[in-house]
Amino acid sequence: MSNTKEAKSVCVIGGGLAGVVAAKALVSREFSVTLFEQKDKLGGLWVDTYYDAKPQTGKDWYAYVEKPFGEDVPIFPTAGDVVDYVHEFASEHGLLPSCKLGHKVEKVSRKNEASPWDVSYRNPEGEASKAEFDFVVVCTGMLNLPYIPPLPGKEGFQGEIMHSSEWKSPEQFEGKKVVVIGGGKSATDAVNGAVGPASAVHQVSRRQHWHLPLYVFKVIPFEILPLVRAVSWIQPSYHLPSTTAERMLKWIFAPLIWLFFRLMEMDLRAQYGFPKYLNPTSKVEVDLGGLNVQAASPEYIEAVRSKKVEVHLTTLESFEENAVVLKDGTKLEADLVVMATGYTHDFPVLNEAFKDKLDYEFDGLWLYRQMVHPDIPSLAFVGSNVSSHMSLPTFSIQAAWVAKMFSGGMQVPSPASMWKEVENMKAIRREILDDKTSTAMCVSARMVAYHDALCRDMGSEPRGEGWLGWLRSCFIRALPETYRDYI
Repeated sequence: MSNTKEAKSVCVIGGGLAGVVAAKALVSREFSVTLFEQKDKLGGLWVDTYYDAKPQTGKDWYAYVEKPFGEDVPIFPTAGDVVDYVHEFASEHGLLPSCKLGHKVEKVSRKNEASPWDVSYRNPEGEASKAEFDFVVVCTGMLNLPYIPPLPGKEGFQGEIMHSSEWKSPEQFEGKKVVVIGGGKSATDAVNGAVGPASAVHQVSRRQHWHLPLYVFKVIPFEILPLVRAVSWIQPSYHLPSTTAERMLKWIFAPLIWLFFRLMEMDLRAQYGFPKYLNPTSKVEVDLGGLNVQAASPEYIEAVRSKKVEVHLTTLESFEENAVVLKDGTKLEADLVVMATGYTHDFPVLNEAFKDKLDYEFDGLWLYRQMVHPDIPSLAFVGSNVSSHMSLPTFSIQAAWVAKMFSGGMQVPSPASMWKEVENMKAIRREILDDKTSTAMCVSARMVAYHDALCRDMGSEPRGEGWLGWLRSCFIRALPETYRDYI
C-alpha cells in the first residue's frame, strides 16, 4: 500500500446510513470530505421507503457504535425515526457543511492508477460539474435499484403491477385481489398490509425461509444468539477461513452443534404451526448465513395459520387479462401484483472499465474484508457490499477501518495476500451458502466474528485480554456500544 499521508480529499457517494458514518470517520482523521447525496435529505433508503417500513432488528442492534437511539424512540424505529437519527448524528459531528444534498454523482473514473479520481455530478438545478479526489468511498447501499424480473404477458394484464418500494398506503390494497411475489421482509410486510383491506391475498415464493422468533425454546431471547460469540463460533465459518484450533474444536463438538441446530428447527416449526408443506427445508444455520432469513412477524405467522393469506411455493409463470399463472399450473385472479423481488446490486456511478476491473462475478463483488479491491486501494465500499444482521454497527466499524487504512494508520497485507484470502473466502462461502446470487456480500449472522476481525486489523482486541477475558467475551452480547473503545 502506498503512503497516503499527502492525499487528503475524499469523495463519499451516498448520504444514507453508511455514507454519513463514513464521512464522520474520515473527518475525524482530518480528511477533506465531500459527501454527495442525490436526495434532498440524509437517510438514504429510509427517506422514501415503502409504507410502515421498520428495521428487522430493534434499536439496541440497529444503532451506530458511536450513538444509541433516544429513549423516546420505540424498540423498532420508524422510517422517520431513522432519518431523524442520521441527521442528528451528522449535525453532532459537524458533517452538514460537507454534504452536497440534491447532487447526483453520474460517473467516477480516473485516467490511470497514479491519477486522482474524476467525479462527475449534477447539482439540484441539473448543472453538470466535475471534481477531483484522492480517494472515493462508495456508500450507495445494496437496495438502490428496484428489480422486477421479466414478466411474460404483462402487457395484456388489466390490473396493476408495482414494486414493493412503491407501496405507500393501505388504500392501495383496498378491496383488491392481491398477489405478492417474493419471500423476503418486504414481501411479508406487503402481505401484512394487504390482509384486511384486500378482498383476497396470495403470496408466491420459491421456498419458505426460516423466520426468527422472539424466543427459542420459550426462554432464550433469540436476539441474544447472534450477538454471542460462542453461538457465532458454532456456525459455519463462511466469513474467514477457520484456524486449525477452530476446526479441531468443531470436529470434537460436531454432534452437539448438529443437535443444537436440529432442536432449534424443531422448536421453530412448533412455534410457527404452519402446514407441513410450508416448513423450511434448508438448514437453519445455512439460512442464518444468507440474505433470506428474517425476524418473525407475529402478524404474518397468524395470517398464514388462519389462511388469511394463501402461500404458494412456486414461481410466477405468466400473466393473463385478470389473473397470474404459476409454474405449477395454478391460476390466481388478481387486481394488483406486488413484486417484492428485491433490488439489483450494481454500482452505476462506476464506469464500465472499472466495473470490469472489479471482476464482478455471478454471485457478487468479492472484496478484501468486504470493502477493498486488492488492486484498487484508493477505492473503498462501506455498507455497499455487506449483508449483516447488525448493519449500523457494521457500517461504523467498516468506516473506521477504511479511514485508518486511507490515512496510513494501519498496515494491510500485500495484494497477493489479500487475493489469497478472498479466494479462500470465496471457496468457503460457495460451498456452504445456498444464496447463489449474493454469496459475496454475506456476513449475516457471523457479523460479530467479522467485527472482531476488523478491530484486530486496526490493532485492538474486543474479545478481552487473556484467556479469562476471551472466555467471558464468548458469553456476553456484543452490542454496538461494545465496540466503542475499539474503533
